[in-house]
Amino acid sequence: MLAAKGDRQEAVSAYQASLKTVPDNADSWYNLGLLLDDARMAGEALSCYGRAMQIEPLHGGAISVALFLRRALFDWDGAERLSQQYFQALEQGVGGLTPFSLTLEHSTAQQQRHCAELWARQFSGIGKLPPAEKSGNNQPDDDRLTLAYVSADFYQHPTAYLMAGLFEAHDHSKFRLIAYSNGPDDCSAIRRRVMAAFDEFVDVSGWTSMKIAERIRADRVDILVDLKGYTLDAMTEVFARRPAPVQISFLGYPGTMGAEFIDYLIADDFVIPDGSESVYSEKIIRLPDSYQVNDRDRETAADTPSRTELGLPDQGMVYCCFNASQKITRQTFARWVEILNAVPGSVLWLLDPDPRWPAKDHLRSSAKDLGLAPERLIFAKKLEQKQYLATYRHADLFLDTLPYNAHTTASDALWMGCPVLTLPGDTFASRVAGSILAAAELPELIMNSAQEYRDMAIHLGHDKQDLADLKKKLARKRETCALFDTGKFTRGFEKALLDIFPERDL
Repeated sequence: MLAAKGDRQEAVSAYQASLKTVPDNADSWYNLGLLLDDARMAGEALSCYGRAMQIEPLHGGAISVALFLRRALFDWDGAERLSQQYFQALEQGVGGLTPFSLTLEHSTAQQQRHCAELWARQFSGIGKLPPAEKSGNNQPDDDRLTLAYVSADFYQHPTAYLMAGLFEAHDHSKFRLIAYSNGPDDCSAIRRRVMAAFDEFVDVSGWTSMKIAERIRADRVDILVDLKGYTLDAMTEVFARRPAPVQISFLGYPGTMGAEFIDYLIADDFVIPDGSESVYSEKIIRLPDSYQVNDRDRETAADTPSRTELGLPDQGMVYCCFNASQKITRQTFARWVEILNAVPGSVLWLLDPDPRWPAKDHLRSSAKDLGLAPERLIFAKKLEQKQYLATYRHADLFLDTLPYNAHTTASDALWMGCPVLTLPGDTFASRVAGSILAAAELPELIMNSAQEYRDMAIHLGHDKQDLADLKKKLARKRETCALFDTGKFTRGFEKALLDIFPERDL
C-alpha cells in the first residue's frame, strides 16, 4: 500500500521490519526486492530475490524479475542458471511467472502461450460486468463505432511516438475516439499531440479497475484496444471485467495473452506465418503490410552532433544496436564480436545502460574475454527523441537481436536511413524486425541463418559501395514503402475493425 502511494522508503522500512520478525516469508523478500529494483539498487534487489528463492525455489515472481534483471546487467552466467529454473517452473505450471520475461528467452510460441495462460488465471476471479452489446455510442444521432485505446504510455514513450499519426489519421466520420490513460502527464509535445487527436481523453490514474470498467461501459465503447498487454502498468484487470463487446491486443505486447477476455490480436503474415495460429488464444487480425504502425510526422533534430561529440572514432564502420540491454544475449554478443574482429577499425555503438548498474563493466569484460578490445564498444547517452533520432546519421548498420528483435528501434533506424540486419526466429517477438523490413521493401536484409547474418554484416563492413547502394535504396523506399505510409496503414486498420461489425453500415 505504501509503495502504491509512492512512499517507497517507508515501504522498504516496513518490509525490513517485517522480515526481522518473520525472516522466512518468500513473498516479503520478493516485494522488498521489487522496491529496491525500482530504485535501481540492482545488487540489493538480486539479494532479496535470491533469499525468496532460497525459501521457495520455484517462486515464479522472484525467478522472473531476477532473470530479467540479470539479463539487463549482462550477467549471462546468472541469467542462464535462472532461465533453467524458469523453464522448470513453467513445466510444473507454477504461477507468478511473468510472460514478458519468457519472450526474452529462447522459447517456443507454444511455451509462451502456456505461460500466458498461467498468468491469465489470476484474473479468473475478477468480477465481470453484465454482457455488453454491440450497441454503438451513446450520443444522439451518432452511429459511429466507439473505438477506445487503453494505455499508460501516452507521453514520451515509444508507443506514443509510433501511434500519434494513427490517432490523427482516424476517420472521425466512422469512429468516435476515446483514450483511457493511467500514465503520467509529462507536459510534452507528444502528450499534447496525442490528447488533441481524441474526441475524449480520460485520465484514469488512481482509479480502481472497476471504476475504469464502469466508465468504459457508460461510454458504450464498441472496441477496446489494449496497448500494454503483459507489460509494466498494464490495466489487465479492466479488460478482465469485460467492459466492451470486442477487446483487442495491439502493439505493446508481442505475443498471445492466453486470456479469454482478449478476442483479437493485431498481426501480419510475417510475425504470425500462415498455419501457426493455433499457438495464439486470440483470433488473428492480419494487416496488409506490417502490424507496426509508424508516424510520418515524427520530429528529428536538424543538427547532428559530430562523431567526436558522440564518442565515435573519426573513421571506421559503425555498427549499432540501440535495443535495451536485456535483449542482448551471450550468443548475440559473441556473434557481434566475430563481426567486429573481421572488420578492422569498426566499432559497436550501444545504448548506455543505467549508470547505477554495473552492466557496462560486465559487457566490457565479456568483450575482452572474446578477444575484442573493450574500447571498441561505444555507449550512447540517453537523449531526447529528436536528438536520439539524429544520431542514427552516424550509424552504418543496425545489428538486430534474437530472440527479441528490435521493434521501435528498427523502424527508427530505417526512418533515419540506417539499414537493419535481422535474423528471424519462430515467435512473434523474434519476427518483428523481419516484418518491418518486408514492409520497407528490404527483404535482402532478412537472413536465414546465423552464418548468413554474420557474413552479410562483415560484407557490408568491407564493401562500402554495396553499403552506400543499400542506403540509397532505403532513402528511396522511405518515401513510398508501406512501412511509413501512415494513411495506408490507418485505412487497412480501420477496415479490419469495421469487418468485426458487418451489421453496421458505415
